[in-house]
Amino acid sequence: MAYFPKELLVYAVQQHFQERLNKKLTWARRVGIRDERIYHLKPIMPVVTSKSFNIPIEVTTDNVDTVAEQHYPLCMLHLHNYLRRNHHLKYDCKMQLGIFLKWVGMPYEDMLVFWKEEFTQVMTEEKYEKEYVYLFKHQYGKVGSKLQYKPYTCERIQSFTPAVNQEHGCPFKHWDQSSLSAKLEEELGGDYEQLQDIEDLVREKHYVGACNKYLCYKNPAASSSEPIASPNEYVQKSMLSDLYGVNEVKDCLDTLLDTL
Repeated sequence: MAYFPKELLVYAVQQHFQERLNKKLTWARRVGIRDERIYHLKPIMPVVTSKSFNIPIEVTTDNVDTVAEQHYPLCMLHLHNYLRRNHHLKYDCKMQLGIFLKWVGMPYEDMLVFWKEEFTQVMTEEKYEKEYVYLFKHQYGKVGSKLQYKPYTCERIQSFTPAVNQEHGCPFKHWDQSSLSAKLEEELGGDYEQLQDIEDLVREKHYVGACNKYLCYKNPAASSSEPIASPNEYVQKSMLSDLYGVNEVKDCLDTLLDTL
């Protein structure tokens, strides 16, 4: 018997419905189904299939280290850990991590505390307030033009060309093989077959596939059926897999959706 918190059911149903819908649409395109009823659904499909990043666990200054270790993709986990060690990030790194934090749901006040506690370990509070805090407020749309930044996609992150001593980008694409292998061994416990599977995908330049495989090995309850499109989607998928990864819950959701 599987027990599931009722207050989190909406997240599980949404995720499971998206997966089922995407599978069926892919199948319909592949077999060439021509059903006139489908065309009536086309105007609402972008809404139904959109990725809304409903994160079931709120990320705060109190739990961010635990959430990062358990649910961050490798690109964001690396930036998070680098920041914790060095208490500073360069501009592109701050942009990649800062916008991620916004879309992963860290509250504005927690975000301000998070960055300030790190940066003021290597600089005065006055310098931080004068030179750095504006960027973090801007990322949340609170100052200046109040621009609403879109979450970085995997495609965009892979398009970066990090210079020497810059930490942003995609580890599966931008790291050398020895650095990536060492990090994967650290994160996955040295399972040779798992490491080989991921490294094979990297050699074939299937970087999203490698990241998806990394998620499934780090969190075995996660589904590998749908590719990951962004770090925020990775977090959502990882968290939800903890909540409804057991087969009994998935079977219940299948039964529920079949009756709708």
